[in-house]
Amino acid sequence: MGAVVTFPGRSAPAEIRPSAGPSRLRCLGVSRDADNPQAVAVTFSRPLSEAELRVFHDACRQAAGIVEAACRPDESQP
Repeated sequence: MGAVVTFPGRSAPAEIRPSAGPSRLRCLGVSRDADNPQAVAVTFSRPLSEAELRVFHDACRQAAGIVEAACRPDESQP
């Protein structure tokens, strides 16, 4: 069975843990949406279940803050 990646303080619900076999979920790419500068398109190796989509949404909300902080200019530099 593949590893389940979780954020600190969170655990993946049992129903979305990856199963062995050809249907293992992989992220194939992320690209910008040409019509909306605030949107991105994410391509997976298969359709997400409703449970997987909810977890992905939660992870994106948490990741937004991490990305923003990581890309903020270093304020300690003059």
